[in-house]
Amino acid sequence: MNGQLYRECELKFKISNQKVENDLYKLILEKGYTYYKAVLQTDFILDTIDYSCKDSNLLFRIREEMDTNSKNSVWIITIKIKGRSKNFQDNYEIEFPVDGLENIKHDLVVDVLKGTTSIKLSSHIFRCNNVENLIYDLIQTGFSEYSVMQKKRSYYKGSNSNVMFDIFPEPIGKFLEIETFNEHDLYETVNLLNLRQEEMEQRNYGKIVLDKNRYCIFESEFTMRTRVGKNVDFYKFIMNVVNRYINTNERIEEYK
Repeated sequence: MNGQLYRECELKFKISNQKVENDLYKLILEKGYTYYKAVLQTDFILDTIDYSCKDSNLLFRIREEMDTNSKNSVWIITIKIKGRSKNFQDNYEIEFPVDGLENIKHDLVVDVLKGTTSIKLSSHIFRCNNVENLIYDLIQTGFSEYSVMQKKRSYYKGSNSNVMFDIFPEPIGKFLEIETFNEHDLYETVNLLNLRQEEMEQRNYGKIVLDKNRYCIFESEFTMRTRVGKNVDFYKFIMNVVNRYINTNERIEEYK
């Protein structure tokens, strides 16, 4: 397992207004952070029907990250296992791309999911490059759709931490996230950016979104992607999932 699982330490801060956001952008550049990229992330969260992942403090996620400039996408599978700290979001992660290649992490993910859910997967299930087929296969084995969420993210890199500006569909709003690999660098970055305790968000994004709805998406992005023919089949699939379970009166338009 050594080298396959890494620690991620995070804190999130609510951006309450445009002035706060502008001041933060200015400050991180003054402190030496450099802009890396801007992306649209679509997270597809899977769990069992009895929520064995959630109850075990484990996240099983399939993410599309689309570069907003090039429009190129990568798909990433992530397992997050909650760490011990109660003062920040402390997780141990296993992560690998959906690229059709064999990966030693496939077996580790299979073992973790089996221990958490009792579902026995073959590691070959992850050796694919078609995400829609992968999700269908996982659902056939006993997983189900738990949540779909999107956010627009801008990355800034520093020497010991990454800082991200995240925008969610309303009413979730905007956040700043700090990401490091240890607690010392995390709090050092908090002090460097003069972030205040009262602006700190104790919940992770999953809990923030689920307090509002199981689905948090930019409807315009789904509309655009289906019209231009980008990943049409997968987005039809996602829209069917959302429309089947969404808890509001507004429904995503299905495209024939």
